[in-house]
Amino acid sequence: MLALMCCPVLKKCSFTTLCMIVYLGVFIASVIVGLEQDGTLLKVQDSTLVQFGSNRPTLVRKGEVWRLIVAAVLHIDFNHLLGNFVSTIILLSHIEYTIGPLKSFILYLVSAIGANIFTDLLTPDTTKLGASTSLYGGLGFSIGYFIINYRGINVIGPVMKCQFICIT
Repeated sequence: MLALMCCPVLKKCSFTTLCMIVYLGVFIASVIVGLEQDGTLLKVQDSTLVQFGSNRPTLVRKGEVWRLIVAAVLHIDFNHLLGNFVSTIILLSHIEYTIGPLKSFILYLVSAIGANIFTDLLTPDTTKLGASTSLYGGLGFSIGYFIINYRGINVIGPVMKCQFICIT
C-alpha cells in the first residue's frame, strides 16, 4: 500500500509488480539454500548465487548464456534487494506507465543481457548479479525519452512531470 502511495503509477497487476515478486521469491529461495553466517543481514553464500545463476563470465563463455538474464533477479543480501526493490518501484513503474508492459519487459531483458555482456568484457574475473543492469538501461531510456519529448512532457500533468524529472 505504501508503494502505491509513493508511486501513483504502480499497479497491483503489472510487469513491475511481477519483477518485485520474482526478486523476493528468488531471494527467499537463495537465503533458504545458502545463508552466509558472517553477520551481514541475510547475505547469500557465493556458491549458492553461482548455483542459482549469477553472471560468471567463464561459465557464460562455456555456453551458460542463460546467466545473462537470470543474474538480473538475484541479490547478494537484503540491502542489495531493498535498493533494487525501491529503484524498480520508482523507475520501472514509470517506464511501464509510459510505454506499456510488453515494451517494458523487452527493455528490461535487453538491458540485462547487454549490461551483463558489457560488464563481462570489462571485468572478466568477477561474479555479477542484481537488477541494476536492467535498471540502468531503464534510466538511460528515461533520460533519452525526456530529451526527445521535452516539449510534450507537459501532457502528463504537473505531478507526473515533477516525478519524471526527479527520476531522470
